[in-house]
Amino acid sequence: MKCIMLVLSIIILTVTLAQAQPEVEWRRDYGTRVGEDDFTSHLRTENGGWALSGRATINGIRHVYLVATDDEGEVILEEVYGDGGIGRHAYDMLQTEDGGYLMGGNWSANRQGRFGAMRVDAEGNEIWTRTYGNASFEKCEAVLALKNDEYLLTGRSNANGNRNGYLIKIEGNGNVIWERTYGGDNDDGFYDIIEVENGYTLAGYTYSFGAGQTDMWLVRVNEDGEEMWSETYGGELYDYAYALIRTPEDGGYMLSGRSGNRQRPWNAALVKTNNNGNQQWMNLYFHDEISSRLFDLKQMVDGGYIGVGYATGDDLLVGYSLRVDNGGNLMWERFDSEDGHALFSSVVLDDDNGITMAGWVALPWERGTYWQGWFVKLQTADMPPMILSKTPRDSIVRVPRDGNLDFKVVAVDPEGGDLTYSWFFEGDTISNADSVNLHFPELDTLSLQVFVRDRTWTVSTGWQIIVVPVLIEEWSPEDTILTVRQHDIRTFEVVPAIEDEDIIFEWRNNQRIIGDTNSVLIAFSDIGDFTITSTVAAMDVEESVRWYVEVNNPQDVEKINVEPQTFRIYPPHPNPFNSTTTVSFSLPIGMEAILTVFNLTGREVEQIHGGYRPAGRYEISIEAHNWKSGIYIIQLQASKEVGYTKLLYVE
Repeated sequence: MKCIMLVLSIIILTVTLAQAQPEVEWRRDYGTRVGEDDFTSHLRTENGGWALSGRATINGIRHVYLVATDDEGEVILEEVYGDGGIGRHAYDMLQTEDGGYLMGGNWSANRQGRFGAMRVDAEGNEIWTRTYGNASFEKCEAVLALKNDEYLLTGRSNANGNRNGYLIKIEGNGNVIWERTYGGDNDDGFYDIIEVENGYTLAGYTYSFGAGQTDMWLVRVNEDGEEMWSETYGGELYDYAYALIRTPEDGGYMLSGRSGNRQRPWNAALVKTNNNGNQQWMNLYFHDEISSRLFDLKQMVDGGYIGVGYATGDDLLVGYSLRVDNGGNLMWERFDSEDGHALFSSVVLDDDNGITMAGWVALPWERGTYWQGWFVKLQTADMPPMILSKTPRDSIVRVPRDGNLDFKVVAVDPEGGDLTYSWFFEGDTISNADSVNLHFPELDTLSLQVFVRDRTWTVSTGWQIIVVPVLIEEWSPEDTILTVRQHDIRTFEVVPAIEDEDIIFEWRNNQRIIGDTNSVLIAFSDIGDFTITSTVAAMDVEESVRWYVEVNNPQDVEKINVEPQTFRIYPPHPNPFNSTTTVSFSLPIGMEAILTVFNLTGREVEQIHGGYRPAGRYEISIEAHNWKSGIYIIQLQASKEVGYTKLLYVE
């Protein structure tokens, strides 16, 4: 058996139709009709409805405003919280495990503001309200639920004489576990926070660091809130990041906000980074005589994004939303109002990939206008099938002559419908399954294409297949997964299949070059995992074989017989399931393995495993905790490898 080195390339993916802008399914407005009412946050509740929070202004005093609705937006709970003296405005919310809500915001009697939070039960009864920090001009912008009824609150603090990014970890009763501040000698703050592996990532703005007046600011911290790294993004003017999401396909980040002058004009902005915060691209969205910004952002099931905020100009203030693909290219944008001023602060995806947007709208009445909390639901867009993975992953594949290779695609229909597959090899139809196995008897360059269809859409991906001569006849050791003792010495050898005086050999221990002949002698002096790679090149072809070596302490080693494994995630069983199922995966060497469940909107449902595993095959049990019926995606991530499988849950 031979291990052929694949050439990296851009994945071929096409869609035959452009996506149309969705229409409005319904609009709702809520409020007291006696002052300025608005929503700054909303979420999908456990019962399939929505909860919205913000402020209601009564007699000039701001109060926390909470509304819970059914799936049609009809009110089932409406509460206003305040004591008539201390103003309160909730900027973010979450639903607690007991069905209640935790809201964070700005608590103030004089609009200078304190960093505040409150918790209510499922019936809307206030459990506690607290303020944190030591000074004014402070604000809680985002809240995050952790395990064991613990929470994170973030925003800005003025405790050191200037505003800094502020992060607090609290217990379910509101007591502080720890608090941290971040920033420099000028004004800095956070608007959003997400949980990542072994810690958290925060986004906001900084005057203290970066290239401009203010820059978008991304900060990675560990589980104790200690800063690990920070990055800034933007130009010479004013840049702010108001929302942050993780991109599960590559572990990177997407930030939304605005870029431009302190006063108009400014432009809605999106920034994409990798897992380490290195910027990959930044897009601005311009309009003549109109300024726009994006307050919230979500990732769609096809890998693109929906952002919401507002657009403003001379005598203009309207709710603004835009839809982009995964490269930030504009697909559509909307400008919404009710013949008056309006704004969106929050966007949420439904389980069917529909879009809801919340904010405020100014409505006419006999005394002029009044602000109301505004809730808009867009019709579910007809989404194309989503290709989750392809095997081989690269679109240019080298195959040894007289060899066989499996080709497979994993795809889902976001609406849960059936998909059909059509495989074309050199223009001829060869299969209607989701995978094919092909034999390559002759040297050649060939094309393979697969089309995936639902009732409306067709997406496709494909491979260019280069059939190459066999370069490596055999190798030693024959077993490519080895366990050795520390200080053992091993000889590794490859035997070429051709006689060519121009043949080139290269050996690497991990990434370090260690030899240029057909064999090497290696003494394993360090404990750990090592990859030994031999690459043979001739006739414009490269072929490689790799050994995965685990080096153990001689005093601790017992005889270990490890069946050779490849990186793979296997289909769960049973599937479909209604309570418990099992998923299996295999690892070729010891590595950190993370197993995560996502729904079809791309939102993480739960992480079911995370930690180091030695080489081998494993089974993990999955229990559905308050899941809704539908299709879910299980992602296995280990080192640079990512695999997917599909799961159907039936209540």
